[in-house]
Amino acid sequence: MPPGRGEQGDVMSKYTVSKPQMMVDAAGARFKPRVIIACLISLAIYAAYNIVATIIGLVYVGSEVLKDPGFLQGSFTKMLSSLYDIVLSQTFMLITFFSMVVLIGFVIIQVRAIDRRKLYTIGMTKKRVVRSYLIGIGIGAALLLVMLVPTLITERGSISYNGFRPILIVFLFAFIIQSAAEEILFRGYLMTALGNRVSTFWAVMISSAVFALLHLINGGATVSSIVQVFLLGALFAFYVVRSGNIWGACGMHFAWNFVQGLFTEIRIAGVSMDYSIIKFKNVDFYPEVGNWIGNPTDLIPIALFLVAIALMLFVGKNRIVVKRPRQSSDDTVLS
Repeated sequence: MPPGRGEQGDVMSKYTVSKPQMMVDAAGARFKPRVIIACLISLAIYAAYNIVATIIGLVYVGSEVLKDPGFLQGSFTKMLSSLYDIVLSQTFMLITFFSMVVLIGFVIIQVRAIDRRKLYTIGMTKKRVVRSYLIGIGIGAALLLVMLVPTLITERGSISYNGFRPILIVFLFAFIIQSAAEEILFRGYLMTALGNRVSTFWAVMISSAVFALLHLINGGATVSSIVQVFLLGALFAFYVVRSGNIWGACGMHFAWNFVQGLFTEIRIAGVSMDYSIIKFKNVDFYPEVGNWIGNPTDLIPIALFLVAIALMLFVGKNRIVVKRPRQSSDDTVLS
């Protein structure tokens, strides 16, 4: 006689993704929005930051226009072209990065004044901040270097040394702020808010999906690039769950963004960010215009992210996937 449905069953129901103490304590919030509302609040915070960044950016654009007395005397087409160049400049992008301090401020206001919960419930703990951040940088840099190994081996003849440029230091601080702001919003606020309504696993999936969808506005976004962003977001989120704080994920995010630029020019929202020390002369990491799927080489980071997520979930004494306690169907608390 074949086993019944309950006897077969549910191997997956015997396991769960652990919930860190920070997410458990987040349940003590006075305001606990539903899933859709939490997502909309996150998008509203991101939109509010963009409004502030746009205002600051317009001040910069105005200052640049005033430097050129002949700006308003040229043709309309030339004026538009000049404005376009200013908006797509590295300086404008750096201004938007540094403006993300405002985004962090908005999240803190949401958590403390509206949700009425402590900052440690979004991973902003006071202990081992520097150590956690440096470990995160090491993991993020290692992932990126592993991804670049095939290119480093096959294209070693096309590698050129550009040397150190002072702009690199500016980008370093800009990416520290940018990466921390995105982590505090998506993995800190959104994931923990969702964790009050759904399991840890689905909190990770939904917050990563929102994070990926926002990257659709970036110039040159493809199906494979969005899949990569989703998996990278999930990796950061599971690392927060495993570590119990936001700092390691901030370090990973920073390393992933900043270290790319040490090896080649990177593009963010269609803007070229070039402060590279080493550059690949004959390698283009971006798909051709009109290619909405992506490059075959995109399978390398996708596979790398999947392996890293699997290790995060199933390997080590602090692995995230554990047997579900018999007495409860809720997430197990990860101490």
